[in-house]
Amino acid sequence: MKFSVKEKMVIAASGFIVIGLIAYYVVNGIGIKMERTPHETSGLFAMGSVISQKLYGSHSEVEMDAVANEAFTAVKELEGLISWQSESSDIGRLNKAEGEAVSFNKKSYELLKQNLAVARKSSGAFDPTILPVVKLWGFDPPHAQDSSFSYHVPKIDDIHSTLALVDYHKVITDDAAQAVRLGAGQSIDLGGSGKGAACDAAVEVYRKNAGISGGMIVVGGSSIGLMGEKPEGKSWDIAIRDPRGTGAGDNLAIIQLKNCFVSTSGDYEKFFAEGSDYYHHIINPRTGWPSKSGIISATVVCSNGALSDMLSTACVVLGKDAALELLKEAAAEAVLADDAKNLYITQGLKSGFSLINESYTINYVQ
Repeated sequence: MKFSVKEKMVIAASGFIVIGLIAYYVVNGIGIKMERTPHETSGLFAMGSVISQKLYGSHSEVEMDAVANEAFTAVKELEGLISWQSESSDIGRLNKAEGEAVSFNKKSYELLKQNLAVARKSSGAFDPTILPVVKLWGFDPPHAQDSSFSYHVPKIDDIHSTLALVDYHKVITDDAAQAVRLGAGQSIDLGGSGKGAACDAAVEVYRKNAGISGGMIVVGGSSIGLMGEKPEGKSWDIAIRDPRGTGAGDNLAIIQLKNCFVSTSGDYEKFFAEGSDYYHHIINPRTGWPSKSGIISATVVCSNGALSDMLSTACVVLGKDAALELLKEAAAEAVLADDAKNLYITQGLKSGFSLINESYTINYVQ
């Protein structure tokens, strides 16, 4: 039995706008000054996701719209470089190169190197060469609109044989030539960092525009980029979805944040059931099966969008103790939820954390 991905956007009675994995308050400023009234855009599509933006500042509506368009263009340009589903992208060309070196654009090269660095630091819990195994499960169809591609449990022999291709150590980079070469039969996917990297690209645009005092981009709900603050120095209120909620409006907690990036990975975004067994899309690169670490949701906050995206996935695979060690090394904060309804919240988020669902137990950790 296949379950569809939950609604991307639901307007809840509480006043939240809920977008995918993460939600945010809609609090329009009081008064008529432009810097108190947000400029909002939504409904555009990139990185396989809906893109929403909210901007505050002294610009006119026309100027705000131009900034939002520039940010969206930056996201689309990045997508054109890293989408494995595009044969003309750097990643698409690399996956077809059959072990030959492929020259990269600077942005895609740096992002790939960042993926490999996180793979090393997580001891392979995050691995961008996982694509062949993910395809076996049907979680990443060759084309986003391919309705014939369905989730399913692969044959065990197929998982074992395909796992031989999953090894980030075999990816060879050449900084001087800005080129990459894969091992025999390998293919790579930067999707584990793509939405976060899209937030990086958009926030870079916001920062270079002096008329923007605060900006937020939401990519598919799983990654958010925050620049500056809301009027009167207010923080952005980010709500974390309850991983065991029954609807898109069921929220676990709120965290107040400024000038950072947030990504959430959870076992409830893409999943299916066969009989009494539940399978989700976060595949453990070591086993080829959906992760069963006990962590069912990881929200990571740090100074880089791509990094927050990758770390959130790694934390779900690693489990609590190893995840906390990785977060400490990366100077990142997090809210981890386990399958026993325990929350593990790093100290850097304590002052801005508010629990909504009191069925969870809070544990603050170093």
